[in-house]
This record gives sequence, C-alpha cells and structure tokens, in this order.
Amino acid sequence: MERQRLSRMGPCFSKRTTCFHQESPVLLWRGDLLMPSFFGVIHIVRAMVRLFGQQPRVMRLVPGIMLGLLLTVFALVLVAPGDTAYAQPVQPAKQQVEGMQMPGLKPSLLTGTVCATHTWLSSSLPVTVTNGTITRTIGTPPSKLTFDDGRIAYAFCTDINHTLGSDQRMCLDNSFFSDWRVAWLVTNYPPITTNTVQQAARQAAVWHFTDGYTLTLSNASEVRNAYLSILGSIPSDPPPEYVPGNVDIAVEPANATNFLPGQEAHPFTVRLTKGGQPLVGYTINVIASHGTLDKNGSTTDATGSVSFTLTNVSSFSGTASITATARVTLPAGSRFVHALDKQRLVLGESTPATVSAIAYKTWISATNLIIAHKFEDVNYNSVQDAGEPDLSGWVFTLTVPSGAIYTSTTGMDGKAYFYDKVSDNGTYTLMETPKSPTWTNTTPLSQTCWRSDGQGCTNWIAHFGNARYSIIEIIKFLDSNGNKQWDTGEATLPNWQFELRKGNTTWLGGTTGPDGRLSFTHLDGGDYTVLEHPQPGYTNTIAISQTLKLGYPEKKTLYFGNRGALSISGVKWNDIDGDKEKDTDESGLLGWEITLTGGPRNIITTTLTDENGAYRFDNLEPGVYTLTETVRSGWTQTYPESGAHMVTLSNQSITGVNFGNRRATTTLLAFKWYDADGDGIYDSDEKPIVDWQLCRADNDCKKTDTNGFAVWTGLPPVDSYIISETLPAGWATSTPLTQTGYAYAAGLSGTPGPTYASIALNDDKNTVIDVAWLSVINRTWTYTVTEVSGRNLSHWLLGIVTCVDRKHIVSATPGYSVGYDGSTGFTGIKWDVNDPFTTGVFTFTLDADYPAGTVEVLVKAGNTFATGDIRGPICGPMFGNYEQSRIVVDKVTVPAGAAQSFPFELTQPGGITQTFTLTDTQDPFDSGLLLPGTYTVTEQTPAGWDLTGVTCSDGEETYQPDNIALAAGKTVTCTFTNTQRGEIVVQKVTEPANATQVFTFTASYDQQGFGLSGGGSHASGGPLLPGVYTVTEQTPTGWDRTDATCSDGSPVDAIDLSAGEVVTCTFTNTQRSSLTAHKFNDLDGDGVQDSEEPDLNGWEMRLYAGSNCAGTSIMTGTTGVDGKVVFADLRAGDYSVGEVLQSGWANTT
Repeated sequence: MERQRLSRMGPCFSKRTTCFHQESPVLLWRGDLLMPSFFGVIHIVRAMVRLFGQQPRVMRLVPGIMLGLLLTVFALVLVAPGDTAYAQPVQPAKQQVEGMQMPGLKPSLLTGTVCATHTWLSSSLPVTVTNGTITRTIGTPPSKLTFDDGRIAYAFCTDINHTLGSDQRMCLDNSFFSDWRVAWLVTNYPPITTNTVQQAARQAAVWHFTDGYTLTLSNASEVRNAYLSILGSIPSDPPPEYVPGNVDIAVEPANATNFLPGQEAHPFTVRLTKGGQPLVGYTINVIASHGTLDKNGSTTDATGSVSFTLTNVSSFSGTASITATARVTLPAGSRFVHALDKQRLVLGESTPATVSAIAYKTWISATNLIIAHKFEDVNYNSVQDAGEPDLSGWVFTLTVPSGAIYTSTTGMDGKAYFYDKVSDNGTYTLMETPKSPTWTNTTPLSQTCWRSDGQGCTNWIAHFGNARYSIIEIIKFLDSNGNKQWDTGEATLPNWQFELRKGNTTWLGGTTGPDGRLSFTHLDGGDYTVLEHPQPGYTNTIAISQTLKLGYPEKKTLYFGNRGALSISGVKWNDIDGDKEKDTDESGLLGWEITLTGGPRNIITTTLTDENGAYRFDNLEPGVYTLTETVRSGWTQTYPESGAHMVTLSNQSITGVNFGNRRATTTLLAFKWYDADGDGIYDSDEKPIVDWQLCRADNDCKKTDTNGFAVWTGLPPVDSYIISETLPAGWATSTPLTQTGYAYAAGLSGTPGPTYASIALNDDKNTVIDVAWLSVINRTWTYTVTEVSGRNLSHWLLGIVTCVDRKHIVSATPGYSVGYDGSTGFTGIKWDVNDPFTTGVFTFTLDADYPAGTVEVLVKAGNTFATGDIRGPICGPMFGNYEQSRIVVDKVTVPAGAAQSFPFELTQPGGITQTFTLTDTQDPFDSGLLLPGTYTVTEQTPAGWDLTGVTCSDGEETYQPDNIALAAGKTVTCTFTNTQRGEIVVQKVTEPANATQVFTFTASYDQQGFGLSGGGSHASGGPLLPGVYTVTEQTPTGWDRTDATCSDGSPVDAIDLSAGEVVTCTFTNTQRSSLTAHKFNDLDGDGVQDSEEPDLNGWEMRLYAGSNCAGTSIMTGTTGVDGKVVFADLRAGDYSVGEVLQSGWANTT
C-alpha cells in the first residue's frame, strides 16, 4: 500500500497518484535523447518489475537497480536543462501540442510560452470534499501568479491528486481549455483574497467540475450555502462567448532548409488562433537573427494569418531563428501547469500576455549535397510534427548509379550529409540502418532520387521517421450519416476528452486537437481501454469505450464517431389573415423549402415541409443556427418579421420554429356579358361585352377585355372587394349593379387557358404528370390525367377557386372533395388517386354555364407537388346586361279597312297583362321598353272573323305569339291578320212557280244537306271562311234543272267565296210534261170528235222533237180502246205528233 505523504506541498493535500477526470486531463509530452522523460523511466521500471517479477532469484536486485536508474535519470535532467532540450522545434512550430500529449515535461516549457511564478496565499479555510469513494480535507487559498512583466493574477487549484509548493514556475497549457462551466464560474466568481468563506465556496465549486468532488454536509453552513448558490447560478446552456480553446501562435514552417545559391528567399506564415479559430485584427511582430524581413509587423487577416518573407544576405550559411510575438488577452479559465506534472491551476481572471513562437531557417552553401534527415515520429504519421525530435547516431548509406556506396551518420540536427556524390545519371538510393526491435520505421527504409540529363538530386533531402514506442491514435469525427465510418467530408471534432485505461486504472488523459486527433504515445504493449467522455447535445454512433491489444512498438488508430443528438422543428403555415399567429383554421403548407445554416460546421442544408407543413432537422450539434424559408412567387412572409429565426442549441432540441406566409398579391376578375335572354344566367351562346367599365372602390375602374373580363392585379389579399357598374341609357341589368368579388392568387386569368399541361415535379424520380382539358358539354367539364414517369400520383387539384368559394359545383366523378387543401395551400376541387393508376378521366358539373379562363392545376406525388396552367371555368362575379326591348302589334283585316275592333292581351313574365284594341285602320300597338323574357300576345277574334295569319319577328328570328322569347335590344313585331267570313244563299225557282215539289241540296259547307220547294231559299247557316265551295241539287223525277247561277258569277260547283261576301245561287227547275194523242173516227171530217164519233184503237202514233214531224220520231205508241196514246216525261220544248195512216183512212186533222 502506498504511503500517504504528510508534508504540506501546497493547499491541496493528496496521495502521489495520477488521475484523470473530464476537466483535468494529464497531458502527454515527448522527450529528447539528451533528456529521457520521467515517463520513460516509469516505463523502464515497469518493464523491470515485469521481468524480475518472473525471476524470484533476482528480486533482491530490483531496489538497487531501480534506485541507480532513477539517480542516473535525474543526473541527466540536471545536466540538460529543459529549455535546451526543446530549443529546435520541428514543423509546425506551435506552443500547443495539438492533442499530442505525453507524460513528463509539460508543453508549456516550449520557448515563448506564457509563464508566471506561483505562490499560495497564506490564509485559507479548509473544506471537506468527496468523490463518493475518497474524502479529503483540503485548504482553499487562491494562487497568486506573478508574470515576468510584473503583472499579478489569481487562480484556483484544479487537481486534487497532485501537490504543488509555492514559488513554482507555472506555464500556460495551450493544449487545454476548461469546460465552459468552469470558465463561466471563474469569470463570475473569481478568486477572492478578502473573504475566506467565499473563497472556500468558490474553490469547492471549481473542484465540483474539474475533479468530480462535492462539498460534504460536514462543512460550515455558510460555506455550503455559498457553494450551493454558486452551482445554482450556472446557466444550463453555454453562453456563446465561452468558446473552448486557448490562444495559440505558430510559425509555419517551423524548420526548413534551403540551398545556396538559388534559394535565398524563405516565405513563412505566422498564424494566431484561439481554440483553433482565427484571431483577426491582431498585430504580429517578427524578428530574425539573420537575413532581411520584408516587414517587421502586420495585422492578421480573416484567417488569423500574416505572411512574411526572410531573405538571406551576404550568402550567409547557417541557421537563423525567427521569433514571432503577439499581444493577446488570456481568458479566465486558462490552465497553467507545472513542468513536473504537479498541481494544475485555472486562471481566475483574464489577463494580457505576450505569446511567441520560434522557427528556424537553415541555409546550406552546397551545390551538390544529399541529406538524410532522421526524426522520431512519435505519432506514426510519417511527418515531423511539433515536438518530435531529430535523432542523432543513425547510420545511412547512399548508393550512387556507379554502384559505389557511401556511409554517413546523423548528428544532433538529425541529418546525415553526403557532399559531392552526385554526378552520373541514374538512381540514387538512401537507406537507413534499422535499430530494431526497439524502433519501427514509419517511412520507407529506403528512398530514391532519379537523375537524368545531368539534372536532379544535387539538393535532395529525404526524411526518415521512426518510432520507438507504441501509440494509440484517436480520431474523433462527426458521423454525419450515422454509418459508424469516417467518410470523406465528415468533419473532425476538437476539444473532446478521452482517458486511456490499463486494467482498471486510468493511465492517461487528453483532449482532441483542432484536427480532432489525440495520440497517446510512448506506450508499452498490452491491453488498453480508451474511454470517450460524452458531451451534451451529441449521441455516439460508435461505442464510447473501446478495448484493444497493443503490440510493441505499434500504432493503432481508434475511431470515435458522434453525431448531433439535437433537432430543430417547426411548421410552415398559411397565415391567411396575416396576423402572424397560426389559427385553428389555418393549415400547414406542403413542399416549402426550409434552409438551416450555421452551427459549429457552418452547414447549409435544406428540407421540405410535409403534408401538415411540418419540417424537422435532426442530428444537429450544439451551436447557433439560422433558419430561413425559400419564399415562393406570389407569397409574402408574415412570420418571423425578420425573415429568419436564430436558434441556439445546447443540450435540448427546439420546437415551434414556425414560418407564416400568405399570398403576396392577388388577382380580381369580373365578367361582363350580354344577357340576351335577360335571365341573369350566363349561357354558353351568350357573348361577352367588350370595353365595358367596371369599378372597384376609390374609383379604380377597368375596361373589360376581349374575353369580357375586367382584371385587377397586384391587390392585397383582403377578404373581399366591392365591384359596381353604371348603366347607360337604353340598357338594363339582369344581375345586381353592385357585387362582392374575391381576389385570388396568381394563376387566374380571363384568357381561355391551354388545353394541355405537362407538369414536371422537381424530385429525384423525374416525375412528370400530364393533364388535358377535353370538353365542356351541358355544364360538365372533362379532363384526363396521365402518369408519364416517376412517382405515382397521389392526388391532383384544379384551382377553380371562384367556383369552389361560390359553391357552384353540383357534382364530380370519381370521388372528390372541394375547398382548401392543407397539404399544399391550394384551393380547388381535389381528386385522390389510388394505385394502381396510370390514366383516368375526371369530370365535374357546375350549376350553370361559366366563361372559360385560365386556372392553376396542381399534381402531387410523394411529398412533392408542382403546378401548371390549364383551361377552366371562372365563376364570378358576373355582370349581365342587355339593351331594352319592345313588342309591336299590327292589325290587318280582310277585307282591308274593316271597321271591326279586335281586342288584344299582352302577357309579360310574371303574369302581368296589358289589354288593347286595334282596327285595321289604327296605328300598330307599341308596348314600350320591355325586359328580355318570354311574352304572349293573344287576340280575341270577333264573331264572323277568323285569325288567318300571325307573324312575329325581330328581323332575324321568328316567334310564336304565345312564346315570344324577347331578347335584349330587340323589337319584335307581331302582325295579326283577320279575315271576315262570307255567306252563300241558295234560292229555289220552279216552273211552274212555287211548286210544292221539294228539291234536295248538298253543299261542301253543309254536308247534311237541305231541301227547298219552289220559291224557297237557304242561307249557309253561319259565316263561311273565304274559299271555294260547291252546292249540288238532286233533281227529282219529273223535273229538270233548267238554270243554276250565282250572284258573283261563280258556277255552283265552284263558288269562290271572298272574305265578307254574300253569294246567292239560284237553282231553277222546270217540271216535266206528257203529251196525249187522241185518235178518233172523224166521221163528219170536221177535225173535231163529236160525241157520236168513236175512238180508234190500235193506231200507231209517233212523237217528233220539233215541229212538222221532221226527222226521226223520238217515241212511238199505239192507241188504246180509248183512242189515246200518252207520251209522258217530256221536257219542256216543241214536239210534233204524227200518225201512221192506216190503209183506207184519211186524216182529217
């Protein structure tokens, strides 16, 4: 068991042990051949223990051997002071060791490091602290640091496990900067020399973070209360000014060799940084021991750098030193360390200091020289880094083209020189002589130079690196994609703390440098565990604890990946009312690009909002980020008003980083058409009215274009606008003179849009969707949609916002929805599409005809959408007008000029009637101005008249009087023609007159017929229409129609009855007669039958037409016993009778 040291070496009492904790890593250091490190001695002792532990017989030799070895080492330390051993740094010359840390002397002993003399103040209040295992009672005086220029600053103790006496030399540890909480604590609660209670509380609070010790309950209450108050005041997130890292100055290159003549000029750069970040605007001063500088001082640029040139003069051959200095301020939280791994101190207040760095430039006057340069490559990277020493005593051979071999050994500068060995063309080979097994080469054992045409190899330097210990290199990287591999482009992470454990003991500790690397060097072989100390805001992608078996000598590299564990999220919403607040009826916007920039990597990345308008950036590191949106054309951002969010991430994610937008400007459309039927409804065959003035408020008037639209653009997106018109004389309106109009986003136009749109989505699948307008039939609009390439269509919308808002959609197919689509911020009619889908037909039916214009069409596939223009309906507001109309009624009579008055009735829409009368001689009736509509004109026809003709016409169209579709601006004239009816009178004349015989008649106007006797007459029974009529008589037996005449001269079988005419037709009939021939025996011959004279029977009698019995007889007969022959049914006329005289007889008549 190790003995407890009882002597007081300073305020911190502790065992002489090495510990590691997050805030206080034990740093690695490297030695020189003339000054073996204390750590190297420890390795030798450990090796001896392992060796002798296996050889019991020699165990008694161990104490003596170890004591002798330790005395030898300390004697060497006294002979070779530290400043001498480290006077010739190699590239790059820096104060800090960039994460390369070794035990032994501290990097603060580099020339130019800021140093001060430490002294403990005399009085302090002891406190009792514990880490859960060990409890210590320790004094808490502040440290007084006296700098070389006399300045004084105060510091806290930061390492309980090491002791430190007063009057010790302490130097700035450039490779380490305190955790931000420690830096904040010592800045706000610096060391205090006048209050031991406060000083004790503050020192205990520092130990809480640096050593993991907490104040026990046994301490005085005032100390504990102050301690708890300090811890409670530390913010949860790091303020931005607490950037880790100390000030660092470096000259690059730090060690260079040029040949003379020809290489007189030596350019070099001085770089000033803090925590790896450039310090801009600081003055750098430079001096050189030889040569001429182009300038002695200048101000650092944006990279923290100043460029100089040192030029050799007088052909100087040798080494010149270059010293660069800068005046800076060391921040509170800077750590000071002792050369021999004693107590560490943390600066409790900022203090000005001068930092410096030295580089060396060697000129060699040689025109034929080959140099082999040998260095200890501690970190196995094949390059001589700062603190890696040159190696002397190494043998090199040079083989020239002729086969000759030359030998040289490196000196104190690590160089072996071969003069005047270059002559022949060919290959020159340098080869080192290995020193194994304690050394392993990190560069090739041999290197070659090719000479041809007498050129090359005359000034050749070849660098050879060897390592004599094992090394574990740690690469800490930002595993951006989380694949557990360090990929090209993935950044490294500086200022991450690691500890190296061997068994269960923390062996070493360290922090990654600006390049994210940390090397544990000078290790022996064995099993090791490397443990990463997590930082808030990160999550590991590779195990934070990795175990490996290390050979000797061997280099192994371990990779530790972390990625940011934080996120920033928010919503992009349609701020319809522009109030900068997301209301419940305001939906998110899909597909908007959100850009995130900044953070520790100055990243620039974008994402798109999802269907709910949500976005999220994951795997972010702590840092300050800026979030902006890509504003789309036609939109304006309402929130944030600055246009960007500044978000600071520390140890938790941030939500609610929202963006609000609304349509920037809108378009207002109003349609004007000639409402020919005056019904207030636009019909597809009704024409637009061009150049008609419609006005908004404030007398903002527009004339309608060739499509009938008045268009207002660039309007703010207010809820509504009032639009009105003024009617000129002679015009009427079928719609309100004042209407409310709604302004909509760009994409609406009164010009009929294209019938086809091919829409490409800006996605990774080259998605293209085609939309085509097919037709409008019976108020039904038909479109086709086709997937051309890329992703499957999820839904599409037609931006008929004017029809949606005014609820004019009656139906649609297939299934649809109307209104606002929250996922895209688009309003219209929406069709969702289900897979499988390639092409489809989509329709919607409106409640009326509407004019065609240009509307937006949107297609969405995946989380991406795009828009185009297509033909579609514009549903309002709509102004219908027409010119006022009239109906004229004219009366025409047949016969013309009739005095008869004819009553009329005009019926208007709504059942309103107007009566009037007309005669043929009056002027036509004029209705006056009428509204377009359907009218009826009817006539009451008087008895004896017939309406024989009606014509209604506006000069272009004809109408029926009972359905006059009166159009705007038209005059319809209706002419009613009436014809008076006539009469036919039939008179019967008989011979003999007034015969009682009834004669039967039929007429075309009286199919039932009538009968007349002599002297009778018959009227037609009522007025007859003009026309041709027939009257027919059925002549009775014994009668003959001897005459039939009509008063107008018409024949009775074609009586031409004119309007209003009375025609009398007289039928004359003559009764037929009989003629009796009497034959008697005229005994006395006197021609007269006397009473005694008998009738003669059997005599043939003949009847002749006409007189004198001329011609042929028409009838014969024979007398009877009465002597008579009767010739009956004879028409009226002249007849003569003759007898056939019988023989023996003589006629007496």
